[in-house]
Parts: sequence; C-alpha cells; structure tokens
Amino acid sequence: MSGTKLGGLRCAETNKKRYGEDYYKRIGTKGGSVKSPRKLKAGFGSDPELARLAGAKGGRISKRGASQLYIVSKEGKEVKRGKLSEVASYIGYSTGAVYVNARKGRQLGGYEVEVRSMK
Repeated sequence: MSGTKLGGLRCAETNKKRYGEDYYKRIGTKGGSVKSPRKLKAGFGSDPELARLAGAKGGRISKRGASQLYIVSKEGKEVKRGKLSEVASYIGYSTGAVYVNARKGRQLGGYEVEVRSMK
C-alpha cells in the first residue's frame, strides 16, 4: 500500500507509536537546522583565489590538441586552406576521410592535403 493516501496515514501512525507523538516535530527541527556547505562557505567558496588558480591550471592543461591548418593543393598549386570541416566540404569528402588520408600523405580525388600546426 505504499504510495497511497491510506498507506501514508498508516505509516505516520506506526512512526508515532514507535518514536513518540512528537516524531515529525523532531525530524522537522533537525532538517531546518542543518547548515549547507554554501552557507558555511566550504570548498572554493571560502577561497576565491584558490578557485581562480585551479581554473587557470585547468585551462592550461587542455586535453585538446593544438589547432590544425589543412592545406589543399591540386597540381602543386594551393587551392584552399582552413579547418578540417572547411577543407572536407570543399573537396567533397567526409572529415574522417580527409583526416586519415592527410596524416598518411595520400591523395583524395586528385587533391593533396597537408596538415600543419597553427602555432
């Protein structure tokens, strides 16, 4: 009968018998008196300078690699340069195909694709 009005009333009756008539008053008082971490200024809330330093460190230690520049050439002349997605749409291949073949030095449909770091 849990989850019904009748079940709730029976549960309340049982709790009052077991723990006393003031059971709900006592647990309500406890709930209202607990201090939350936000009110106590715990963690980074207590030291904004530490939070700033941690954020800066996380930004420096990026999981992403450096930006790559893709250069497309046909018959030795550069025809397009840009990000992977731009180059892929220009030559009509998927980004995955361009990525793999550029790294291996293969041609794609008569185009040579070169990869350089943007640093």
